[in-house]
Amino acid sequence: MVHVNIIDTIKQYFETITIEAVVDTDESDERIQELKEKTDSRCPVFNILKDTNFIKIQSTWRKK
Repeated sequence: MVHVNIIDTIKQYFETITIEAVVDTDESDERIQELKEKTDSRCPVFNILKDTNFIKIQSTWRKK
C-alpha cells in the first residue's frame, strides 16, 4: 500500500494577492490604517487566505 499525502498533490493557484484600497475620506492616514487593520482582522476571506501560509498578501490602503 502506498501512502500519498493529499496536500502534496493539490495545486496551489495563488502565490500572491495584492489589495489596493483607495478610500475617499477626510480622515487621517492613521485612521485609514486603523480601519485597514480592523477590516483585515475581521474579514473571514482575508483570514482564511492569510492562514494558509502559502499565499502572500500585499494590502495597501490610501486616501483618494
